[in-house]
Amino acid sequence: MADVYLKSANIYRGDYSCILYSRDYEFTPGGHYHDFYEVQFYLQDAGSILIGDQEYPLRGGDIVFLNIFQPHYVKLRNDGTYYKRFCISLDSNFLLQACTEETNLLQLFHSENNRYPILAVGTVRFNEYVSLLLKYEQLPQYSGSDIMLRSIIYEILSDLYRDFTPPPINFGHNGHPDRCRHRKIDYLYQ
Repeated sequence: MADVYLKSANIYRGDYSCILYSRDYEFTPGGHYHDFYEVQFYLQDAGSILIGDQEYPLRGGDIVFLNIFQPHYVKLRNDGTYYKRFCISLDSNFLLQACTEETNLLQLFHSENNRYPILAVGTVRFNEYVSLLLKYEQLPQYSGSDIMLRSIIYEILSDLYRDFTPPPINFGHNGHPDRCRHRKIDYLYQ
């Protein structure tokens, strides 16, 4: 059976989403791929995930990175075990807008990074992520809350970048300001 293509416009509005899934509320289209990046935070053991041809167990505390157009299939436990997972879906423009000369968030999803596709950060650090995700989920709606929600996603991405990538390379005074932008564009066309 072929993987199903899911278009972001059919999954979420705007340029990102953050959803809490559980055994009682789950998104299960089977094998699929999509035109957006995805970060999943597993609060409990939940089964396994097939990314390309490689299968990985899903343990509580795992953070899974799914590259744009990367075929994957989440094989959730069907033994009645309760679990929760947060899923952040990100449009490529959202990520590019958050990138700076020093920080290329696309590196989070690059298969050549030795921590891709699953990052385990330890209980204390993972709980800090969960705290931010719960803050996002529980934020009351008010005028300007959309800006606060967006800032929480940016904070999560900043923390992921810090935990996922090696220290930044210092280009010194001779570094060209467009060098990082060109690398991002080259990455997209790889």
